[in-house]
Amino acid sequence: MMSRTRNKPSQLNMKEQRIAELEEQLTRAQVTIEKLKKQIELLQAENEALKRAGKRQATPFARRKRVEHPKKPGRKAGQGRFRRRQRPTPEQVHETKVAELDGCPECGGSRLEDVHEHE
Repeated sequence: MMSRTRNKPSQLNMKEQRIAELEEQLTRAQVTIEKLKKQIELLQAENEALKRAGKRQATPFARRKRVEHPKKPGRKAGQGRFRRRQRPTPEQVHETKVAELDGCPECGGSRLEDVHEHE
């Protein structure tokens, strides 16, 4: 006599449930994989753009974003180290230097004409 073992209906039902659970897990994993692949592609494209931007020659003072109302450059009038400096008195002057010109300061010529003395 041959005895055949048959699965009970409860065992079949449990196997079917397990198969359904595994299929659901598989579809969720596939969806997650697709999302991650898209993220990887976006990050790679962004990385390439940053590499290109780093190699691009730009002026050192160039800004990426423009300021709507920029401040004026330089020091304000009347402020700073020399705002109210007076000329030294003759008692404060300890030495006098003479600067001789070798040529014309404007044109660079070697011959000077019409030379005047100034203090």
